[in-house]
Amino acid sequence: MAQAVPTSSSHPPTSTVTLAQWLYIWIMQALGSAVLGGGINFAIATGMYRHNRHLVWLWKVNHNTLAGDAAVTIFVQTIITWLLDSAMVCNDVRTRAYGVRPISMSPKALNNKFLNWYISAEGMELLEPHITLKARLKCFVIGIIKAFLLCILVFFIWWPITVAILVGVGHSIGAGQYQYNHWPEPQIFKLILGFTLGLLVTPVVVLLALAAKGRQYTDSVAAQNSQHVRLTKEAETLTTVV
Repeated sequence: MAQAVPTSSSHPPTSTVTLAQWLYIWIMQALGSAVLGGGINFAIATGMYRHNRHLVWLWKVNHNTLAGDAAVTIFVQTIITWLLDSAMVCNDVRTRAYGVRPISMSPKALNNKFLNWYISAEGMELLEPHITLKARLKCFVIGIIKAFLLCILVFFIWWPITVAILVGVGHSIGAGQYQYNHWPEPQIFKLILGFTLGLLVTPVVVLLALAAKGRQYTDSVAAQNSQHVRLTKEAETLTTVV
């Protein structure tokens, strides 16, 4: 029996991550995201700290706190990375840009309800054409929810590391408090933080988006084949009756 041809405009998914996909993940996506994130954070830190009349501290929340700044940066940059990169990846797969192909999901992941929801195209297709404003807003909200869950994981991994680095380069004034110059310590710190966050978070988001599009392709093929089988059986039944 002939199988139905999928209507998806993307290439069929690969069973493993290929060299072309790794190059797409690290060169086309992660490196650009890291450079952009580092540059933007450097500029923000320059505006925030260089000519600020308050001292720069590690912990003082009511003044300039680098520990608090790092925490906010992790959450904001991770959410923005999710929304932008997942949308661009889904758009690239749909339009076959750069020849990028989706990735097949593990059957074990499909059997887990949380992973089945998390690794789906919901919240990733902000650039999808021909959808209503309501659908786009829903996609945006789901994307923020999924991104926030990733934020929690990144925070507990990366924030303690950033605080440890800040302790190492800070000027101790006792009682666990550290002080920093207005220039260039905060700026270099934010540059490195933004750059490393781009390298850490972007590949994860891109892989999730490629897997989500792979699942979407597989589901589309399965649905069309099921419809093809049903129509064939109905045709055979009508032929038998006649």
